[in-house]
Amino acid sequence: MTTQIIRLAFNSPVHFGNKRLSDSEMVIHSDTLFSALFIEALNLDVDTDWLMDELIISDTFPYCDQELFLPKPLIRVTAQNQDDTNHKIFKKLEYVPVSRYLDYVDGKLSSDNVKQIIESFQIGSYNMQAKVSLKAVEEQGTGDSKPYAVGTYQFYPNAGLYFIFKGSDETLQKLLKIMDALQYSGLGGERFAGYGRFTYQVIQDDTMEQLISQEGNSHILLSTARGTEAELENCCEEARFILKKRTGFIQSVTFHENLVKKKDFYSFSAGSVFKYPFKGEIYDVGENGKHPVYRYAKAMWLEVTQ
Repeated sequence: MTTQIIRLAFNSPVHFGNKRLSDSEMVIHSDTLFSALFIEALNLDVDTDWLMDELIISDTFPYCDQELFLPKPLIRVTAQNQDDTNHKIFKKLEYVPVSRYLDYVDGKLSSDNVKQIIESFQIGSYNMQAKVSLKAVEEQGTGDSKPYAVGTYQFYPNAGLYFIFKGSDETLQKLLKIMDALQYSGLGGERFAGYGRFTYQVIQDDTMEQLISQEGNSHILLSTARGTEAELENCCEEARFILKKRTGFIQSVTFHENLVKKKDFYSFSAGSVFKYPFKGEIYDVGENGKHPVYRYAKAMWLEVTQ
């Protein structure tokens, strides 16, 4: 099994859906990335069995220049010289540089270190794009257009996202074939307006490779995942996690004649920490439609010793 880092550089704004059209996230989660890969494979009319059976991917995480970042793990650490003020600084930290990740886990970062990381975390900026809907004009012939706002995120030229792949060399080649097409289709919403297009490359990062290959007694989740019913009986013991509701509409014209929401699904967020890891699986979140609708919820782990 090989582990590879795939880095994405966006040459246009992105709209990674949140609860409202006027909102946007900075990253996309593994289940959303999987859906984009699956839909692109269907568009190319290629086999999708490997996506279901062989693919293991992480969420996307930010990078800046040559530094990769990971979400702050939900590990209780005793920071140097910690007081109430320092605690607030540590609470503001969202992403930790891979080069300082074990220092964070071991409680070796001071409040000044964390403040410096937060201040240097310059990835991009959130923006609001004003759009005009011509749907009312076309459907009603009223001549009245309807303005609306779209939340976007624009990455700086030296920054973007990356994700981690684990699998066979054969699976990697299949993934890259899909990525070749997906970079032109784009990721996220509002792609008809040119949002979300990117270029990609497979990179090497020795620090990351050493980090994800080590063994430990605490398992940090790197994907948006959920265990099976049997796995959930034990995995939550002594765990620290964030549970997030995953929903959305089914983007398929063949599923149903009407726009249908996916079944509500709850996943553990990346950065959650478990003593007892689980594998997870891919779930069908469609209902009363003409074909399955898949929600990716397989786990990718990073191990540390605490």
